[in-house]
Amino acid sequence: MSISTLPPTRRPAREAPSRLDLRPYQHEALQAIVEAQAAGLGHALVVLPTGTGKTVLFNTLVSTWRVPTLIMAHREELLTQARDKLLAIWPDADVGIVGAGYNQPGHLVTIGSVQSLCKPRRIQALESSHIRLIIVDEAHHVAARSYRKVLKAVRAGEPGGAFHVGVTATPDRADGKSIVDATYGEPVYLASLPEMIRAGYLVNLRGVCVRTSTRLDGVHTRAGDFAEDELAALINRDDRNQQIVEAWQRHAGDRQTIAFCASVAHAQDLAESFRAAGVTAEALDAKTPREHRRDMLARVANGKLQVVCNCGVLTEGFDSPAVSCIVTARPTQSRALYVQCVGRGTRPAPGKTDCLILDVADVSTSHHLIVQSLPRLAGRTGYAQGKLEERANERSIVRAASGATFDMRDALESAPTTGRVIEQAVDLLDGFVWQASGDGNYSLPIGGKATFTLIMRDGAYEGVVVWPDGHRQELTSEPAPLDWAQTLCERAAIQVAQDHSHLVDRRAPWRLADPSEKQLYTLRRLRVRFNPATLTRGEAADLITAAFAGQQRSA
Repeated sequence: MSISTLPPTRRPAREAPSRLDLRPYQHEALQAIVEAQAAGLGHALVVLPTGTGKTVLFNTLVSTWRVPTLIMAHREELLTQARDKLLAIWPDADVGIVGAGYNQPGHLVTIGSVQSLCKPRRIQALESSHIRLIIVDEAHHVAARSYRKVLKAVRAGEPGGAFHVGVTATPDRADGKSIVDATYGEPVYLASLPEMIRAGYLVNLRGVCVRTSTRLDGVHTRAGDFAEDELAALINRDDRNQQIVEAWQRHAGDRQTIAFCASVAHAQDLAESFRAAGVTAEALDAKTPREHRRDMLARVANGKLQVVCNCGVLTEGFDSPAVSCIVTARPTQSRALYVQCVGRGTRPAPGKTDCLILDVADVSTSHHLIVQSLPRLAGRTGYAQGKLEERANERSIVRAASGATFDMRDALESAPTTGRVIEQAVDLLDGFVWQASGDGNYSLPIGGKATFTLIMRDGAYEGVVVWPDGHRQELTSEPAPLDWAQTLCERAAIQVAQDHSHLVDRRAPWRLADPSEKQLYTLRRLRVRFNPATLTRGEAADLITAAFAGQQRSA
């Protein structure tokens, strides 16, 4: 079957059997892929920030087209995540995994590790297969020889071969080169990190620069970044590790944290420095046993382990919304690596307002460092220069994108708890006030009329509502990713609030503000008519609540 005989390309993505609707930007990205295929292009690249649902996007495409498909990735976590989300979208999918201890070829959809797929016998099998769609997750790796072997075997992008879709958070390779011109051409869809933060799909990033006196001028550059052995030998020092721990205690002592280190020994030594300060911390690397790794990350999610110091493991495929602090203990010249690291903390979670980046900055006059980089990710220059001492950057990535001024002499604002209860008007679209209830669970009381709960089960979440009479209602048919379960609960909570409209303060100041980008996205997706010139945030919330209520009545 040639590309020209694929299923109708104009089939709306929402016809796919998904438990949740796609977000507006995911609809747009999916349509861009479809249009690229319809125009006769052999490939399409989508660039979306970490945490915005790339896996959901490409699995919706798979469930819509339903042709022989190969999904290629390079880490165990990426393989199992892709399978689990495909089955959540398409429960009857014929899917198998090749790699990470699995050997399940011969299915309509194969999810494979590049390490397994590029073996000679696998390449031979792929050459005689009828793969019509190939998806490369973390597509910034696509220039590697192993990836090219697999792409060649399925004739990716060629007439009569497989249509090639790449998804990534950055079009930059680790060595600083771009995959755009060489492989895909310009992305068919691209969304920036500030855009997704402003729209409410990711939490904001806030940076604190931790200055050290370590000099990196003697470290050589290999493949666009520091020579790892030289770097690790230089920065793994007791005084530097202690400085990082002290900065973390001052600014992030109550946050679940991932620290990125230069070597296995560096990860172990930094973890020991944290433990010496009374912090629960462990080291993680590629040789950590699989079950130990899973147990460790589960304890991060439920709050029993506060800091994980990792070497080369968690830059991709790690998905824990509980993480709200990233420590860049490993200097890098690679923007791609930096983006992958900070992206581990951008996923939203109930009660999570931002992610703090402890940006460790060493002295270098001969290297271009990706440090003090939140303004750069927003398209601005770095922080103002100052003395070699720790300074706090109050400017978040969104403020940096807007060109807000910043003085490094300013101290990080503190928000001490006074014990005084402040009445608060809550925008029912832009965020409910979820409360952490221990062991990774969350609760959302709605005016004494109902309590919604997110309960963690083996790293996924069940959504439950408990009514005043004690009746318990399951909102998820099975454990789901946190953002999915949270969305289901909040949709039901909107209905409860609509039924008890006295819970919403019509005089709240937020109602007079301009509508948020997330509200505008949602109104357009729901096809609600409105006047953008006069619409307020409160009116937008009312329109959305009414639209959701109408959908539930007609369901």
